[in-house]
Amino acid sequence: MESKEQLPTSPTDSTESRQGNTIVVAIDFTSADSYLALNPAIALAHELDLALSLQPFRVSPSPIPSETRGENDAQRHKRIRAQYRQLDTKRYAQTRGIELLADPIGVDPTLAHFGLLLASNRGVGSEYAQIVFQEFWKNELDLEREEEIVNVLRRVGVGRTQFLKEMQLRLSEIREDLLSREVFSVPTFLVKGERFIGRQHIPMIRTLLEV
Repeated sequence: MESKEQLPTSPTDSTESRQGNTIVVAIDFTSADSYLALNPAIALAHELDLALSLQPFRVSPSPIPSETRGENDAQRHKRIRAQYRQLDTKRYAQTRGIELLADPIGVDPTLAHFGLLLASNRGVGSEYAQIVFQEFWKNELDLEREEEIVNVLRRVGVGRTQFLKEMQLRLSEIREDLLSREVFSVPTFLVKGERFIGRQHIPMIRTLLEV
C-alpha cells in the first residue's frame, strides 16, 4: 500500500535554533513515533512561517516484553504498557496510510543521522528525512549501508556526499547539546525555551507559537 499522506515541505531547514522563530525537533529514524511526528511538524512550521530544525538523537528501541510464567505485577504492567504503546502507534500510522513494516531493534541509524546533518546544511533536511523514514519503515532502505544513504542524499540534491562521515563531530555536539536541554527521548520538541515530549503536544505547541 502506498502512503496516502501528502509530504509537505518546510520553508526553511536549520541546524541552529534562533529564539522564537525555530521549531527544534529531536528525531531518530528508528523511532516510529518520530516518523509520525515529522509531517505534522513540517506542516506546523509551514503554517506559521517558521524555521524547522530536525536534530538527530539516537535512542535504542527496546523489544516488546513477552508474557512469561511467574511474572510479577510490575513486569506485567510494564509489558502491557509497552504493548499498548506499540498498538497505539500502529493505529495512528494506519489512519495516515503509513506502513510500519521494519524491525528497528538493533539497527544503527548513525549513517542516516550523518545524512540528515549534511542535508540540513544544504537546506533539504525535511525532504531527506521524509524519504528515509518512509523507505526505512517500508523495508526498502538499509540505514547501515552507506551507498543507500548517499543515494537518498543525491535524490534530494546533495552532491558532495564525500563529507558524510565528517558529520561525526557535529552529531556528537548536537547530542551533548540536546542532553543538556534534558532531551532523552524522541520525538522531543524544543520551542521558546519549552520542552514537549511526543507528537501529541503539537496543538499546544501551535498555541504557544501563536502568542
